[in-house]
Amino acid sequence: MSYYPQDPLEAFFQLPEPVWKWHEKEVALASWSLGQDFCFKTYWESMTRSEQWVLVATLTEMSMPSQPCPKVVLRSRATPLKTPELDRTGNCVPSAVSKLFDLNDLIKEEKRSLYPHVAFFCPTGWGKDFTGSKLISQADGDTIACLIKEPEIWQKHCPQARIVCNGYDVSAIEKVLVEVNDRNESRMLNLEPKTPLNIVFSDYPSIVQGIEDITQKYIARPLRDGRSNLIRYWFFIQEGNVEALDMKGRSDLLKSITMVRGGEFAIEHAKSLFNSGLLTKQDIQFLNGCDRPCIVGNTPALII
Repeated sequence: MSYYPQDPLEAFFQLPEPVWKWHEKEVALASWSLGQDFCFKTYWESMTRSEQWVLVATLTEMSMPSQPCPKVVLRSRATPLKTPELDRTGNCVPSAVSKLFDLNDLIKEEKRSLYPHVAFFCPTGWGKDFTGSKLISQADGDTIACLIKEPEIWQKHCPQARIVCNGYDVSAIEKVLVEVNDRNESRMLNLEPKTPLNIVFSDYPSIVQGIEDITQKYIARPLRDGRSNLIRYWFFIQEGNVEALDMKGRSDLLKSITMVRGGEFAIEHAKSLFNSGLLTKQDIQFLNGCDRPCIVGNTPALII
């Protein structure tokens, strides 16, 4: 005769192991996103017995083929996490984080082979133009900033840049693209000195919409030759999907671009990295405690 557990917790752990382990991990991620430590016992006891049985039933259905996974939502906060240690300057530098990426590495000429081009994926209000303009102002060589809007940020923080800003009329920006392609060809033929050149595209999806076939006509060749010709592209995008780069299916181009994710895009990417075992609980806690969460590639970064 079959045995039916009378206790919902016992029934929970009689579910297929991948199912209840998956749910435990989802609860842990939800806890950390609220800034609280994960305790499965506390989570379980916060539900009524009826709710516990409903959860078991839902997870049982989830283990059936073609059933969607339920989203974990916690209703209350537990004990807050400990505040990360501060260094003498007051900057948050938690020792438990695996490691932190130094954004200055993106502009160091000796590391160009590692980071030939850069794309910032950051939601509105995160400060990508502010951060990018201050960073690029310290880079060697010339800078051309192709902007759809907000030239005042670049004028203030990167005054040496040649700024091209025509609103949503991208004809002037297209002329810059032609110029960069010509200079790239000249450098390939050793007709022009190979000095560092930074080309900035702010609000890049709007530029893509205004210039037909931009990737194939103007972007692809300098992107491939950037390492040897010292031309670096900087893309600034207020969307979280890589498709906004207009390079879908172009892994040959994407592999040359270092992805910098900010805000909610950084948190979501961190969760996927945690699920893959590439980030730790401490990394997630650190990012949730940042005013401006940031991940460069797969490594958390500290934005002050």
